[in-house]
Amino acid sequence: MEPSGTFYRGVASMDRHAQPQADEIRWPCSLPASTQAQLLKIARHCDPAQLGGNLPGVLYVASGCLIGYATHAGMENSLGLIFGRGSWFGTQYIHNPTYTPVEFFEPLLPTELILFPKEELEPLLEQDPHLYKFLFYIAQYMGRLAIQMGSNSLYCLTTRTVYVLLELATKHALANDREPSLEITQQTLSRIIGISRPRLNEVLKQLAAAGELLLGRGEITLLDMAALKTRLPPLGFTYHDPAPHTAQEDAGARLPSP
Repeated sequence: MEPSGTFYRGVASMDRHAQPQADEIRWPCSLPASTQAQLLKIARHCDPAQLGGNLPGVLYVASGCLIGYATHAGMENSLGLIFGRGSWFGTQYIHNPTYTPVEFFEPLLPTELILFPKEELEPLLEQDPHLYKFLFYIAQYMGRLAIQMGSNSLYCLTTRTVYVLLELATKHALANDREPSLEITQQTLSRIIGISRPRLNEVLKQLAAAGELLLGRGEITLLDMAALKTRLPPLGFTYHDPAPHTAQEDAGARLPSP
């Protein structure tokens, strides 16, 4: 699916040619100004289309939305993690040359990434111990996202589908819209959830019949967010909440602390 600019409204965009500034970054934890300055010195913009195979370092989503799939070459089975503005990922590649997963990345929107190259970041670790804190907080948060997405397989297809729809609405900064509209194909959505397209279609039709969403061509409109949220088990998402109370709270928060 070609990235759509529909959700790009209201999202601050960095100048692709300018060096990012400290106040433009949602840092994963408190860091000394000197540590932030070291990181910004090596930061560079990265084209999402170039991602694949081993990542070149730690990455930060400045704007947009990106899906990272854990899969194999055939893509018959997959599981997607959703990265929105303020997300960090890629710590598993630092000082880990034997790590060779099969990963595939797909932007759902025009996406701006900031790269902190591992060949420049790794030497800095020997000079500034605060960088280990930086990596730890990112890895801890990413671990919770991955465990939550994996544990979703314990639930029914409806719960798994609703989880991803709410997560997409949040990561697109649409969770406070009265009726969030997601421009996404069922094929892409089925890859993220890790189920077949026919089974996904059955679930979506059931939700549409209940008046909770509206299906369009390449588009899903969430008509009743409150009803959709009730389909999530109250104690089932202790690792990561896909639907925080407000989009403003989510946008203003740091990555969750331990």
